[in-house]
Amino acid sequence: MKTVFKLAFAATLIGLSGCAQQTSTHYVQARFVPERADDFAFENDKVAFRVYGPALEQSQENNGLDCWFKRVDYPIIDKWYKGHTEGISYHQDHGEGYDPYHVGSSLGCGGIALWDTNATSQDKLIQPNVYKSYKVIEKTANKVVFELEYDYPAQNIHETKLITLEKGNQLFKAESHFSQNGQPIQVTVAIGVTTHDGKAQATSQGNTVTTWESIDDSELGTGVVLPAKQKANYVEVKTEQKDRSHALLIAQTDANGKITYYAGFAWAKAGEITNWNDWQNYMQGYLAGN
Repeated sequence: MKTVFKLAFAATLIGLSGCAQQTSTHYVQARFVPERADDFAFENDKVAFRVYGPALEQSQENNGLDCWFKRVDYPIIDKWYKGHTEGISYHQDHGEGYDPYHVGSSLGCGGIALWDTNATSQDKLIQPNVYKSYKVIEKTANKVVFELEYDYPAQNIHETKLITLEKGNQLFKAESHFSQNGQPIQVTVAIGVTTHDGKAQATSQGNTVTTWESIDDSELGTGVVLPAKQKANYVEVKTEQKDRSHALLIAQTDANGKITYYAGFAWAKAGEITNWNDWQNYMQGYLAGN
């Protein structure tokens, strides 16, 4: 009888271990974070991001995307936010990664904005401020899909952004739909990344933009890529105004107000993409496998 009990107990432990392993095979996360000023955060096994929400509407933050550097393949969003509520800063690296990336009013890593062709200043970006609402559409072990809604009040333009992030990718896919009075509208947009007031090196080849910069004791590459069929022009905005220097691709949506692009980053300390040349090669070859 004792042997049977021991066997049963051992089987239970194995079962629990199996459950734990099954849980750990979830490589993605995406969720609303009310405990941190309405952030919306998402990640896979390579990268993590957050966007800013309604609670920060009156702050300097806008629609830019923040990068959370990670060097582990399991989800960290929930753990880092929980630590934040307990006084453990995610701006310090405790072994898994951290958030040293500055966004401010910029586009951050892969934001989109209207491009005012009539503006006389070099900075022609018209940004919508923080997202208004969100909806998680799909969340599996290896893929997240969600929507963010943005408004451009002065232009009476609405943007619905569909974001997809899958396991194994450095980049997320974004599909932005622009409308006015409920009808699709064709607009000129700028898609890109901050150069952190010119600290990052930036270049463009074809329909890609890549940057490379030093942050603390490592290096970071950010970038954007558009499908080859999309016509785009490269513009690097250099200005003394804080957070307003960017590397951009200027393009038009289609007649239905839609444009698709991919954006993301690589942190050298994660050990996979460790120099600018490799990052450029990754970006230039990305759509060949996606």
